Amino acid sequence: MDKGGRDRRGVYRGIYVSLWDDPDFQSLPSEARLVFLALRSSHLTNIACIYPYYTEALEKFTGYPRKTIEKALNTLSHNPPDRPWIAIGDGLVWVKNALRYDPNISLDNPKHLAAVKKTISGLPKSKLIIDFCTYYGIEIPYNIPNREGMPYPMPYKEKEKEKEKEKEKEKEPMPYPMPYPMPYPIETPPGPEAFFALYNETVRNLPKVAELTDSRVRKIKTRLREHSDLDWWQRVFIKADEIFIPPSKKYMKGWSPDFDWLIENDTNAIKVMEDKYPKRTPFEQPHEGAQSWLEKKIKG
Repeated sequence: MDKGGRDRRGVYRGIYVSLWDDPDFQSLPSEARLVFLALRSSHLTNIACIYPYYTEALEKFTGYPRKTIEKALNTLSHNPPDRPWIAIGDGLVWVKNALRYDPNISLDNPKHLAAVKKTISGLPKSKLIIDFCTYYGIEIPYNIPNREGMPYPMPYKEKEKEKEKEKEKEKEPMPYPMPYPMPYPIETPPGPEAFFALYNETVRNLPKVAELTDSRVRKIKTRLREHSDLDWWQRVFIKADEIFIPPSKKYMKGWSPDFDWLIENDTNAIKVMEDKYPKRTPFEQPHEGAQSWLEKKIKG
């Protein structure tokens, strides 16, 4: 401790250990996990966890090259799609929910709230600041015109109460029963069964999948958290169905993707969408057996 009573080791940040057991956190690549911890706990951050970030500093903290850092930031800002780990804009990064899950800070504490307000008032004007204030119900320190040219309104607790009442009304049971039960459950968002069926219905050249194992279910759920749109996955399956690497020393019988390869990680499907593999030529298309060919010739 110095004479002023401050710890020479600097400021400390608190993180609940349950973070390590969180399924969303476990589904992140290891690079994204380390970058997140650097964003959350480095000396560049502040009490509000919204601050200017520098790729060079993250390179120094993590030891990763720039491309790896940029890929990790993209993963953290888009996954899961409905509740990403961070938000980036105007040179700022916001570690979302950091204030809610910091055991040492509470916005109900007047001193903590005052410190947060002082921190954000010293940051550059940004839409990210407005999103931050709206998210936590904090007064916006300035007015920025929105798309209609009007300044963003200050967040009011009364509006939040009205939204809560609307949600409660939505939960209320219907005044009359359904005339008949639905013939099948509607999955929103789509589940592993719909994903599994879509693959088998789409592919023609690739082998069909016979069984939906527990391991496959876990991987499909992870992939659906990254891309929940089944239309996107159908385009992946169509493109994958056309892929074929001719026989070589590495691939004695040639190679084409299969279901397990597509769901193995968060990059294989994207590689398919980016057309990074050769397509089948007409000579490499699946062909009919000799008997079937002869029968057609005879009939013709």
